[in-house]
Amino acid sequence: MGQVVSLLSVLGAASRKKSITPQKESFKPIAIIIPQEAPPVNTVKGIGKKYSAKLKAFGILTVEHLRVFNVEDSKLVGISPKLIQKWQNNIKS
Repeated sequence: MGQVVSLLSVLGAASRKKSITPQKESFKPIAIIIPQEAPPVNTVKGIGKKYSAKLKAFGILTVEHLRVFNVEDSKLVGISPKLIQKWQNNIKS
């Protein structure tokens, strides 16, 4: 009972800030299954209203979206890779 979400929607069609083309980058969209009962991203320790809004603008709506988010793409979201990695570690704990 989950929904299929492409990685592009997880990134919120990140091409708004940077054009992603197959010739320039090795970006390959994949489909992932996100459980419908996944808690919202703002339930992760350290994510408040400001960061929650930034993440949601790029389609990172749930804890599961954040968990599978590639830290290397953090510049597209405008959040430091170290901070995203810290949040991902908070999810696992």
